[in-house]
Amino acid sequence: MHRARMLDSTSFEYDWLHPKVRFVRVPRSKLNLHGDFEKTFQQLAELAASRGGKSLAYDKNYVYMPAHELQLNNIGKRFGDIEILQSDIYLPALAQSSIRCGHP
Repeated sequence: MHRARMLDSTSFEYDWLHPKVRFVRVPRSKLNLHGDFEKTFQQLAELAASRGGKSLAYDKNYVYMPAHELQLNNIGKRFGDIEILQSDIYLPALAQSSIRCGHP
């Protein structure tokens, strides 16, 4: 997870092997979009909402973006014009690890 050093102390009890992918709604005017990004994440956000028994209204002025649940506090503090979707709108994920090795 990028910038994990910015997490608060509550992360010590966190289930690092099974993170939740949450979603935020971002004003389109704040983004430069390329490719199928918007369509892909709109579909994922709709899937997450439907799993929680909800639906998302499409608004051409906003784009849904995924976020690691532990980064939501940081995102909310730094980007005041976004909306963090309800906590029951998420997709379960499996943790990813990266291996870095030095070369002789």
